[in-house]
Order: sequence, then C-alpha cells, then structure tokens
Amino acid sequence: YIVRTCPLDDDAVLLYPWAASQALKKAGFLKTSLHFTLFFPAFLAPLSPLEKYLGWLPFGAQYCVTGLKSPSVHS
Repeated sequence: YIVRTCPLDDDAVLLYPWAASQALKKAGFLKTSLHFTLFFPAFLAPLSPLEKYLGWLPFGAQYCVTGLKSPSVHS
C-alpha cells in the first residue's frame, strides 16, 4: 500500500524477500540473513516492542536482507 500510494515510488520494482536473498547469494555473499520488520500500524504502537521477536515471520511491511561479503566479491 505504501509503495503504491507514494509518488516517489512510481517506478519502483518490488522484490520478493526470497528473490532479494537469492540475488545476494548468487552475487557471492555468504551467511545471508532475511529479517522482517514493521508489523504494527501506528494505532498499535504499544505493541512495537514485540517486533524484535517477530523478524522470522514473513508478515512485516518491510524486510532486510544482509550478507557477509565474500573475499572474492569485488567492491
């Protein structure tokens, strides 16, 4: 919803979390990790402290993929 309604994101191409993770692996990154975030809307802000326990759950509004750069990956 956020990307669809934001003029700044008119030409954004969304990646599925698993596709982003696979792209890092294919690029040679090691120990990739996928973490979901932003589960609760503003009216449920008191529940925000629970988000640190929900990163494994693929229902967050955003996600983060990280990986360790392999020595063979050039910057």
